[in-house]
Amino acid sequence: MNNNSPEVFTKTIYRLPTKEELIDVDNHHLSANEIIKGFTYTIVGRGIKSDENKQMIIKSIKMLSELFSNNQEYRKALYQVIDLNESKLIKIINEEISVMKCSINEYL
Repeated sequence: MNNNSPEVFTKTIYRLPTKEELIDVDNHHLSANEIIKGFTYTIVGRGIKSDENKQMIIKSIKMLSELFSNNQEYRKALYQVIDLNESKLIKIINEEISVMKCSINEYL
């Protein structure tokens, strides 16, 4: 993130943001993509995007969206990050179904 970023987006904290940190994020008037990238960096850093980390990213954006419910960018960020997770889940399910079909066909 650049030096015009909220302080919380300049470091990896591996936790949910505090209310004060969310207020600082709001003061920077960021786009949905900047919000997603910021929380991803803050929660994951250079680590592994585990399911737990992904849920913390979603929860962080949801907290921001609820705290500033009139900001459409926060809702947009929340929908985008949830949609990304659902798309990945659908892909995994489809891959699993394909494997199951192949296995079943071997026995027919």
